[in-house]
Amino acid sequence: MIGQDKLIDKIKSINMDNLPHSLILLGDKGSGRHTIFNMIVDKMQLPFFDITDKLSQELIDEIYLKIEPIIYLINIDDISLRESNMILKMVEEPLKNAFIIFIGKTRSGIIPTILNRCQIWEMEKYSEDQLRYFITTIKDDYDKYFKLINYCDTPGQILYLMQSVDILDN
Repeated sequence: MIGQDKLIDKIKSINMDNLPHSLILLGDKGSGRHTIFNMIVDKMQLPFFDITDKLSQELIDEIYLKIEPIIYLINIDDISLRESNMILKMVEEPLKNAFIIFIGKTRSGIIPTILNRCQIWEMEKYSEDQLRYFITTIKDDYDKYFKLINYCDTPGQILYLMQSVDILDN
């Protein structure tokens, strides 16, 4: 992972005693939110489940019955206000063995109660030098791709546009 040194340092220091029960990872598309999530999962060596598309009162009731520690992923940009309200109890009264990690682009679509109850980790902005370095690590003919930095803020956005450029070149 390029950049994100502060978040990587946080991950290195987490353990079962200090892993937040409710965490929000914020960053632009392609910023590495899922990579950071996977680093947390790897560090904690816990099972995880993406429950974004499965949110229901029945699922929440099931989570309350689980004894083993589990990390739950929710893409907060993809859930409704009703679903946000449904998970409030899990955020307000965290379970000992349930860890919820929300992934989102910005704070704007997140209800204030969730924002106030979660620890928030924000992806750092990528510098032009970091984006240039990223391009050089994935392409041999990297010079022709440097212009993409004018249109992209994250490595993921660069990857997406590189695929488009490659398609146009073929």
